[in-house]
Amino acid sequence: MAYGKLLVVEDENKITEMISRIAAETGFTMHSLEKSEDFARVFDELQPDVIILDTMMSNRDGFEVLDFLNNRNSDVHVIVLSGENLYRLMTDSLTSGIRIKVLANVPKPFPITELRDLLRGIGKSLLTAA
Repeated sequence: MAYGKLLVVEDENKITEMISRIAAETGFTMHSLEKSEDFARVFDELQPDVIILDTMMSNRDGFEVLDFLNNRNSDVHVIVLSGENLYRLMTDSLTSGIRIKVLANVPKPFPITELRDLLRGIGKSLLTAA
């Protein structure tokens, strides 16, 4: 069963590959970006249902992507990944007052079962909303 489109914004290939397997298991069609500079264009073309976003990338941080989504009043579901405690705290603080749906702030490395359960739950909510 296909739930929708998943866009992964992550600069670590191993993590992207792992998420790709989880996406396939949970019924999402996955697209990925290594550079957040391309985000606005890909977001407009793809119109994803879910975004998995790394906050700490080598080229630009994910907070700019969150700001873009907030300014767009997007109803996309967002799962934030971060390997640093400070970034997780910043994400929690910054996302408390915004309009977008940040569903989870997941530490890296993350338990595969946690991400799988999150995507399954989002997928089921997308089906009931359709």
